Amino acid sequence: MRFRIFFFVIILCMFLFSSTFFLFFGISICEIELLLILVELSHCDFTLISDYSVQALFLSAYTEFTFTVFLTQGFTFCTNRVLKMKRTGNSV
Repeated sequence: MRFRIFFFVIILCMFLFSSTFFLFFGISICEIELLLILVELSHCDFTLISDYSVQALFLSAYTEFTFTVFLTQGFTFCTNRVLKMKRTGNSV
């Protein structure tokens, strides 16, 4: 029973922090903050805003992807560890 609850919580966390969550709910707060900083730095020159905003969106997407990969790898490691312990008869 504890394993099922743990499994459900991990899947829920993966959904909440994955890129699909950010795509589903629109632009993330990190991207909004980056764009606001870029607006201030460019002094309302919209050509600079568009160039830098594209770079900021790519950076944010890369950060979200990297976090999702690390989260998935951690989940896979923990799941394999628990299943191995169950097979060998050790307590979880």
